[in-house]
Amino acid sequence: MEVWARLDALPGLMVHEGARFAVLVALYEDPAGAVRIIFTKRPDDMRTHPGDIVFPGGAAENGEGPYETALREAWEEIALPPDAVSAVLGSLTPVTTRWRDRLIVPVVVRIDRPG
Repeated sequence: MEVWARLDALPGLMVHEGARFAVLVALYEDPAGAVRIIFTKRPDDMRTHPGDIVFPGGAAENGEGPYETALREAWEEIALPPDAVSAVLGSLTPVTTRWRDRLIVPVVVRIDRPG
């Protein structure tokens, strides 16, 4: 599929100085061949970003890099096991949240179809 070839051309995991947060952009192909993205909805009673539709992610722990952070957070938040990742496609330009000045690295991976 053309989209996978284009995603394979991402520059890989880049170093982003000062980035202590990461999200996992998990892509998979559905039975019809369409590429799908996994999002999650934050609970409505959360102190920050209540009810937002987001990628699973959070803060780095114990010297983790963006990839390790994103994988751990996806496991904690949506029970996506790290071994579901079939390819690491790369990282995107870091973004900030609208409420706080946090630099967040989107890590793009291909996963086996979620269960």
